[in-house]
Amino acid sequence: MYDELLCSYELALLTKGICIEKKPLQKVTAQGGIGTAEENKFLLSHYNLDATGWGSPFLLVPEATNVDETTIKQLTDAEEDDFYISNSSPLGILFNNFKSSSINTQRVERIAKGRPGSPCTKKYLCTNTEFTEEPICTASRNTRT
Repeated sequence: MYDELLCSYELALLTKGICIEKKPLQKVTAQGGIGTAEENKFLLSHYNLDATGWGSPFLLVPEATNVDETTIKQLTDAEEDDFYISNSSPLGILFNNFKSSSINTQRVERIAKGRPGSPCTKKYLCTNTEFTEEPICTASRNTRT
């Protein structure tokens, strides 16, 4: 995988007139989904990872996520009780969620309007046909209703 990615990386740099003289180091990390210090320690030791990235601080990296300025400010000022363990994952995996996020506010508004679930715009994990003929994400609703 490293060699394949390096080939693409070098090609992209060459189109910009940049030639690298030595191969960059490869580091393997796990990003998000970590809920406790014990889980973090396990991932680092069991999988011999170079680093981990816990979900909420990761949201502060503008090159890696698309988070609005209001939420970034809220995350920057957040305290421990601004987070809760959510069971809303379509995979049934518990994870930390941020109470004040704009997406959480939208979720609460949809529930109040009697329209729980999210529109599945990116079509990831679209396999559920329990309530629809066309597969949808298990955390979504049919956008036609």
